[in-house]
Amino acid sequence: GANERVQIGMLGTGGRGRYHIGWLERTSTIEPLKVIAACDIWNVQREQAKAEIEKRFQDTPALYKDYRELLDNKDIDAVLIATPDHQHCPMAADAVKAGKDVYVEKPIAVTLNELNELYDVVKASDRIIQHGTQGRSSAGAQAMRDFIQAGKLGKILRVGECRSHYIPYWNN
Repeated sequence: GANERVQIGMLGTGGRGRYHIGWLERTSTIEPLKVIAACDIWNVQREQAKAEIEKRFQDTPALYKDYRELLDNKDIDAVLIATPDHQHCPMAADAVKAGKDVYVEKPIAVTLNELNELYDVVKASDRIIQHGTQGRSSAGAQAMRDFIQAGKLGKILRVGECRSHYIPYWNN
């Protein structure tokens, strides 16, 4: 029944947030959960999330522009935070204070001070918070680490990072 199911609210419904809606739907086949609400300040993203949630969970979610209103919803047990980085920590703290469990994307905080404040909020509560760093533990990341540590890459002189939607800039 509904009381035995974790009811989730999404904070941030851009590409990463909508990815998580699919992940939650797949997880719902083995764990009792349902996405029942979505919040985004951008109407386009919010409507796309609504359609995705309706398709995957066969129910119309509550929609919000202000995340604090979503946190006031007593039917929501947990939130998934996939907003811009600078919002992760304050939203996580507000969610814990509102009695919600939290999954928050990385980075969890922008400054050490805000991270320490969140730590204090979580420790003073009975809430569960999980920080998303699944890429570090993926099979591909582990294989690359093993490859590098085995010396198969040769002498490493420089390390850089780029995301697939950025055009990398290479220095010689």
